[in-house]
Amino acid sequence: MESYRIKNTDISDQSLCTTLKYFDEARIPCTRHSNDQRKEIFIASHRALPAESRKMKGLDMPAKASTENTEQMRETTSDLEQAHSTTGFILWLTGLRGAGKTTIARAAYTELLARGLCAEVLDADEVRRHLSPDLGFNKQDRDENVKRLGYVANLLASHGVTVLVAAISPYRQARDEVRAQAGRRFIEIHVSAPLYVCERRDPKGLYRKARRGEIKGFTGIDDPYEEPLSPEIRCNTDHESLNECVDKVISTVLGLR
Repeated sequence: MESYRIKNTDISDQSLCTTLKYFDEARIPCTRHSNDQRKEIFIASHRALPAESRKMKGLDMPAKASTENTEQMRETTSDLEQAHSTTGFILWLTGLRGAGKTTIARAAYTELLARGLCAEVLDADEVRRHLSPDLGFNKQDRDENVKRLGYVANLLASHGVTVLVAAISPYRQARDEVRAQAGRRFIEIHVSAPLYVCERRDPKGLYRKARRGEIKGFTGIDDPYEEPLSPEIRCNTDHESLNECVDKVISTVLGLR
């Protein structure tokens, strides 16, 4: 994998999509560009930034000839306009713990990258740990966590990223509110498996603890899971293979682009 160094910052080819945190002013999609083209777009976009902004971000570079800068700025402007016109999607995988949401999300993510699409995975457990450590597991806090996930996913999707959100998100109204905000870019995926199958898959023994009363408000045991009424995709992981589920996701995304 190629890697580009800019002022002591290594940015690999595969992670070009996720370098948004390095520069807010220029958001470049992975699609429609070869490796070399993406490198040139990436560098040109930083040269187009004001000098003070480059210094703040540690991205200052030696100046080039004015004619070269002018041409690069023209190319950058075109690519930035294309980036902001590119439509991303929110693939919202909902289901019981142990149904297979994260497994499908990560496999689909790998396939999307292989096809040259810009993608990211938001795992609800990881996001909660880093973004929402203040939240508990009562209904209000769970709804708030879904709201925050939806906000981040919608922000990424508005810049051309296909976002795979793996979240139990047990309450239908909270999911519907994310859909209302995202509009047509929202794709609900019900990752379905019978409760007994999810309990059998449980590597952390959380279901057993919930059954013994050691965990309260556990989805599927003493707290409800409200299934989607009309999801765009349904993956029945008790009898469908991982490849079959991923194929459903990928074909849907490609059909919408």
